[in-house]
Amino acid sequence: MKKMLRLDHHLQKQVELGSSGIDIMHGALKSIMYDFQNKTFEDESYQEGYMDCLVDLYGLTYDISFAIMDKEREAM
Repeated sequence: MKKMLRLDHHLQKQVELGSSGIDIMHGALKSIMYDFQNKTFEDESYQEGYMDCLVDLYGLTYDISFAIMDKEREAM
C-alpha cells in the first residue's frame, strides 16, 4: 500500500478552500524563500544554488499563471 503524502495544515486548508495548485505553490515558495533568507550556511555555494533554485521555481509559478490566463482569454 502506497503511503500518502501529507500537506502542512495551512496548505491543506488552501486546497479545501479551492485555491489553485499554482497559487498554493507560489505562496509556499514565497514563504520558503523568506525563511531561507534568515538562515546561515557554512557552504556558500550550496546557499546560492538553493536560492537560485527557489527563485527559478518562483518565476515558473508566474510563467504558468500567465500562460493559464492567456489560454483562458483565447477561449473567450
